[in-house]
Amino acid sequence: MPLATFTGWNPRHPEQGAPGDLMQMMGSTLAFARTRAEREKNSDLRLSIAERYGSRTAYLDQVREAAQKLAAARHVLAEDIEAIVERAGRQWDFFHA
Repeated sequence: MPLATFTGWNPRHPEQGAPGDLMQMMGSTLAFARTRAEREKNSDLRLSIAERYGSRTAYLDQVREAAQKLAAARHVLAEDIEAIVERAGRQWDFFHA
């Protein structure tokens, strides 16, 4: 469950030359606004975290459900589900700090 837009590139700083080129293998993280008001203030077209998930508990419920589906499909280990949810909780807290 995303809390930000992640890119696999960064724009080059003009002082490095070729400002229109992209730096490869150095991605960016562009956090979603926390609330609709914050999103509208910044003219961000992406839904805010609150609009996407409602609450931390609802977010973690969605993460747990997705992790359980991944475990059922054998893409992650069942014993890793709680670690996945715990990490998602830390990310939520980071993006709300």
